Amino acid sequence: MNKGFTLIEMIVAVGVFTVAITLSLASFLNISAIQKKAEAFRLVNNNLNFALEAMVREIKTGSNYSSIDGSSLIITNSSEINITFFLENNQIKRQIEGDDPLALTTPEVQITNLQFIMKPPANPQPMVTVLINGVIEEKGEIKSHLDLQTTISQRKLE
Repeated sequence: MNKGFTLIEMIVAVGVFTVAITLSLASFLNISAIQKKAEAFRLVNNNLNFALEAMVREIKTGSNYSSIDGSSLIITNSSEINITFFLENNQIKRQIEGDDPLALTTPEVQITNLQFIMKPPANPQPMVTVLINGVIEEKGEIKSHLDLQTTISQRKLE
């Protein structure tokens, strides 16, 4: 009786092994792509939430809201200093009167739209609706996209 494997048995074993490795590798690559997409979404979400929270804090305690064609918002904060929020070079920026603008979002996150909608002046409670659209791209491929909208009202009546 011969001990060992025949050529057919070796070819079948290698074939089964190759199929198993190919399926494992495909699963690993898929999980890796999903993890990268989740990380990109987390980055966009964190950036937009940080920028939105910074704006909400100033708007709630501020007064004298004004907007130039809905693309920027100028408010007077509780210290009677004018603050402007606007979109520049795909970043949300905050500028204190007399200072240089400060970016509220990172360059990796591209803000595609920032819009401020003011409630009519007849409304006794000043309100601003903020719309933000952000994406993160890698090599021209959109990895994650997020749209946020919130309405903010002033805490105190003027």
